[in-house]
Amino acid sequence: MTKKKSETQNLVESIHDSLKQRGASSRDEVAVMKCMLNDSKYVVDVYSSNGEVEKYCPYDDVRSTYKNVLKSAGMTPDEAQQVADNYVCTNADAKSYINIGKEFIHTYLGTGRKLPLGGREQSNVSLIGKTKPERPNIHVSKVGINEDGSDRFEMVEDGVIPPYKTVKVISPVPSWLKKDKA
Repeated sequence: MTKKKSETQNLVESIHDSLKQRGASSRDEVAVMKCMLNDSKYVVDVYSSNGEVEKYCPYDDVRSTYKNVLKSAGMTPDEAQQVADNYVCTNADAKSYINIGKEFIHTYLGTGRKLPLGGREQSNVSLIGKTKPERPNIHVSKVGINEDGSDRFEMVEDGVIPPYKTVKVISPVPSWLKKDKA
């Protein structure tokens, strides 16, 4: 028997299948985030070196946060849970969560520590922030014409590129996939 796909899985597949170019799309980001926040059936398996260790549902996490906020405003736990469960996240909510997530990544990478994104069935991705050092800006430039009439090019230094931040992606073969193949 096949497991029914969640709305989020269907949306991700739909975007993937209709993809004409791989450029960024803030509209798709918002659509996926909003769908995840409102989809109680979207659950992912989380893996570690021991294989599958837990299930994660963004819907449950965000509802727990809403419940805590509502309780701090004086609602009983039951009232807070009912209001949180009935709340439908909007595009504005989705944009806020996206912005918070992106800023967390930028901020955390500034610590110099690795940021594991968590093992999933077919991936084990981590990020680490790096600073590229200052360097000369060297490029090829046309500087004249050769005797045979062809263009003459030389490497030219044109100023300095200041230090800048970059992100290294670490994505080894997940150990839980290696075990299955052995």
